[in-house]
Amino acid sequence: MEPVLKSGFVDFVINGSGDKVFPQLVDAMVQGTSYYDIKSLAFMEGDTLVKTPKEPLLEYDSLPELPYEKLHGFYPLSSYLGRSYLGQRTIAYHSSFGCPFKCSFCAVVPIYEARWNGKSAEKIFKDILYLKENFGGDSNELHDNNFFVSEKRTVEFARLIKGHSITWWGEARIDTLDR
Repeated sequence: MEPVLKSGFVDFVINGSGDKVFPQLVDAMVQGTSYYDIKSLAFMEGDTLVKTPKEPLLEYDSLPELPYEKLHGFYPLSSYLGRSYLGQRTIAYHSSFGCPFKCSFCAVVPIYEARWNGKSAEKIFKDILYLKENFGGDSNELHDNNFFVSEKRTVEFARLIKGHSITWWGEARIDTLDR
């Protein structure tokens, strides 16, 4: 993080989820107020790296619905649905923050500090179905760091999507999947 900030090309790094932090940073920049009160932020002050305390992990279901229809106005969302081995119009989807494990090689560990929070199976299903019905998605790749962290959520999602003609896969640690 420090080499990036010292490069002269980057002024701030959001050290975690940016859902609350980024709007606060923009407000502070516009209003000229202190950056020290913004959690999960890193910046240089002279030669000193400043890292503010981490923002608590957000409840994913508390975030507003994704405004697919607004995004579609800028660039057709159907352009993002591409051919893969799963189908002709594959939806790439991310349904959780972080991972509860502390793998020494993983960049997710220092960002989320072995914390995980996932969107509910119902909300994932609702989004996937919306993308299928409105943009022709026929398959889904769940690009979470570990989609299978919650067995209950995974089973519920599989139950909900069954019978909707959507092939899907999710990324997982082998020991989580094996359990």
